Parts: sequence; structure tokens; C-alpha cells
Amino acid sequence: KELQYTEKWEEAEVGLGREGFAELFTYIRMIYCKEKARRSILADFRDHVTSKTNAVDLVDRVILPYGEALEDILASAFEASSNADKVNLSLRWLNMIDNSDWIPPAILFLAKNRPSSDKIAEFFAELDRLASGLMILRSNINERIERYAAVLAEIEAGKDFKAAGSSMQLRKEEKENILRILDGDLYLGIKTRLYVLLRLDNSLSGGGAQYQHGIITIEHVLPQSPAMGSKWVQWFPSESDRTSRVHKMGNLALLTRRKNSSAQNYDFDQKKTKYFSVGGISPFVLTTQVLGEPTWGPEVIDRRQKDLVAKLAKLWRLD
Repeated sequence: KELQYTEKWEEAEVGLGREGFAELFTYIRMIYCKEKARRSILADFRDHVTSKTNAVDLVDRVILPYGEALEDILASAFEASSNADKVNLSLRWLNMIDNSDWIPPAILFLAKNRPSSDKIAEFFAELDRLASGLMILRSNINERIERYAAVLAEIEAGKDFKAAGSSMQLRKEEKENILRILDGDLYLGIKTRLYVLLRLDNSLSGGGAQYQHGIITIEHVLPQSPAMGSKWVQWFPSESDRTSRVHKMGNLALLTRRKNSSAQNYDFDQKKTKYFSVGGISPFVLTTQVLGEPTWGPEVIDRRQKDLVAKLAKLWRLD
């Protein structure tokens, strides 16, 4: 029997790889401790995990199901007869979040509810919304760990994660702050701007867009430093007209090329044909919309800003 369990242990390690297997133990520690690590993982594991279960149950009920869940999560490779596509789409977005603090609740819920793909699809859609919101808000590690610890406790208690008071749900103040950030100078949010614009572009495409381009960059339509005497200065005669809009979502486009400093100040028509598109088309809906505009004055940016923020507000239920 010992050999059998050694093989099970090794199989889990091979599935995740050495690094992934080591990470699994940090996630299991969080599931059990529900707080930021203050001691060695070994000490916490001994006190909170191995002291509460025997070796057989540790492998069969913790290491194997949680390891299998982590494999599915990291590879966005959940399998089920229904809802697998929905779950894996949520997982692909979650894997773009700039921290891994959302992973312990994901592991616990998936391991506990594996037969119910409907419930799993709903949970991961809500987790995606929460993780996206906390990332846009730039919540710090202590705030994230406290929040996800509350989510873990609710999963264990079997609480409704869609209920208004659930820790999974964005609070009124959080929604207001996210909207304020989205409606502000998004380009200056260096760690979140590309993620937000990809979510926006995907939403504009009806959810079917794939982002497997080697390079994706963000470009201003109205340049940051337009040349005097250019069309840009005719369209935006006052500096305040430019500075109040230049970094907003309504003035940004996505490109599949590196930035070209000489092209950034092209006039609008030249920029559309030589920089924003290849053969008059772009793989991004966001940029295709720009190509469809005949001119680019303050009213165009303002209209787009309102429409695009509304699109994300609907996606993340921020109203």
C-alpha cells in the first residue's frame, strides 16, 4: 500500500511539475489557514493540515483532488460534458491576473463541486469578476488575502456566492471606484491598462476574439505630443482639450506591432492606413472602430469614452 501511495504522490508531482507541485502546498496552506503566511510553510502545514488528517486521507482527499484542480486551473483545461468552454474562458482571463491569490478559492471550489459543471461555470464567472475588480483597484496583498480568506470560509460553509452580501460580490464603493478608474486616464495605469483593453475588445467582439499575437501594444490615436500646425492641433486647439482626453480609453487602440515613435505623430488618415491597420483591417474590434471614424476630434473621444465605459460596466455589472 505504501508503494501505491508513493506512486500516487509522484503522479501528482509529474502532472504539475516540480514548481507547480511546490506551489500546490502553498495554496493548500492558504485553504486551511486562511491568512497570510507568517511562519514556514512546513510549520503551518504540520499544525493546520497533517495534524487534522492521516497520511492516506492527505493523499486521497487533499493532494490528489487539489492537485488535479490546480492542473485544470493553470492550463485552463477543465473537462465536462457541458459548460467546459465557459469555465475555461473564465480561467484564461483569471490566469492573466497579476497575482495568484485567487487560486486557493478556485482549487477548493473545483475540488468540492467537480460533478456540477453548471455551478462551477457560475462560480468561475464570479471569481473572474472579483479578481478583475481587485486588480483594477490595485488592492494590496493584505486586502486580497483577507478577501479570498472570506471567500474560502464561505465555500466551506456552502454559502451562496451570488448573494448580495457574499465576499465574492463587489461592494458598492468598489464598483464606484472601478468605474472612476475606467473613466479616468486609463493609459497611466501601467499594470492594468492592457488587461482592461483586451477585456473590452473581447466584449466588443461578442466574446469570440482570441489573443495569441506575439506582440500587443497600446497606442494613442490623438498623439501625446502632436506637432504644431498638424491636423491634431486644428481639431484640439487648446492644450487642455488634449491633456484631458489623451490618456482616456476612448483615445486608445490596440496594435500587433512594436511602438513606432515616428509613426505616432502621423496625421489621422496616415495613421489609419500606415500604422493602425494592415491592408485596411485590424484584428482588434477596438482598433477597427477607430479606422471607421472619418475625423478624430474631442466629440469623437467623448462619445467613444462613454460607450466603452458603459460596455465594461455591463460586463462587470458595475452599475
